[in-house]
Amino acid sequence: MSNQPKKPRPQNSPSLILAPNENEILFNLIGNRCVTVATAVVQVFLASNPPALNRWSKRCTGVAMFIKDNEKRSYFIRVYGLVLMSMFNQV
Repeated sequence: MSNQPKKPRPQNSPSLILAPNENEILFNLIGNRCVTVATAVVQVFLASNPPALNRWSKRCTGVAMFIKDNEKRSYFIRVYGLVLMSMFNQV
């Protein structure tokens, strides 16, 4: 064993628009081994079904988080809906 001190756990990056308790709820949703690198309030729009791809429809308003997942050793963008506090999509 080495006598080197352990690295402090990285802190989640909160959204300045959300209340502290809302940020805390979101941080609990992402799991213990994940850390948010960036957090923002977003509106998600999707293109209409073919052939009318020139129209956009709003799917949800929520919070997008750029997440470092230490367990999977990857980064993800996750969007959580504000009303249901459930994940809308992960890229």
